[in-house]
Amino acid sequence: MRRAIDFSKNLLEQFDEDEAILAKLHGDVSGMTAYIIADATIHDMEKHRAVFLPAVDELIARMGGKILARTGNPNHFGYGGGWQNGRRMILLEFPDADKAKEWCAQLHHLPEPDNMTRHSVILLDGIEN
Repeated sequence: MRRAIDFSKNLLEQFDEDEAILAKLHGDVSGMTAYIIADATIHDMEKHRAVFLPAVDELIARMGGKILARTGNPNHFGYGGGWQNGRRMILLEFPDADKAKEWCAQLHHLPEPDNMTRHSVILLDGIEN
């Protein structure tokens, strides 16, 4: 549990730094759609489906988010070390970066934090058209 809390704190600090850089480059980015890309290795898929997925889906909805894609079999087209088999990916959309960060901060409160190894959680700010 402590590892999950530390992971969330580190992510939020990085998100704040990234947001400050974006503000310098693009002005105020608050209120813009934000996206989360995350990948994790699941150790017990049945437990994950029964316990974690219902809880994380409810949290995503509560933060105003939408699941755009979730897969255990992403297509990897190269560039770098390749894709590790067994990883699952999710692409989420939130109304703004604050909601995405709030979602990330709540992850350590979900059940079964030790049933997965989180590899990356990336926040992307949307762009204005």
